[in-house]
Amino acid sequence: RFSAKVDGVITKVRIYTCEEEGGLHSVSLWDCETQTLIDGPWDWEVDSGWRGWQEYELPHPIAIEANQDYIISVSNSEDTYYPRGLGADNSFNEPICNGDLITYQASGLYSITLGAMPNAFHPAYINYFRDVVFVPDEPSNP
Repeated sequence: RFSAKVDGVITKVRIYTCEEEGGLHSVSLWDCETQTLIDGPWDWEVDSGWRGWQEYELPHPIAIEANQDYIISVSNSEDTYYPRGLGADNSFNEPICNGDLITYQASGLYSITLGAMPNAFHPAYINYFRDVVFVPDEPSNP
């Protein structure tokens, strides 16, 4: 779950993978307020054998508005391996503001139904290492 301080576009999605994670993932962008799908889903074939951030370039930039909450969802492949922050020691202890993009504390949400908006929170897994690349229309002043 994230928001932006200014209007802009999402151009890519990123996930942090372990070597075992790979296979077909589904990528979608959701509006938290209306609980509706904004765009997607798109199929992303994630390469296994890689530890670190992998990026998926969206088929087209997606406009988002300032001060609105959004969810980027990236499913797991059938192998079910994926990094996740287990408890406070491995997750965000406070919101992160990276320029114009804000990620909330305990922003990791999930759904057990493929294609549904993630809306459940598990206190043991508060971060699923999913991220977006955001390009502001006009950067805010620091």
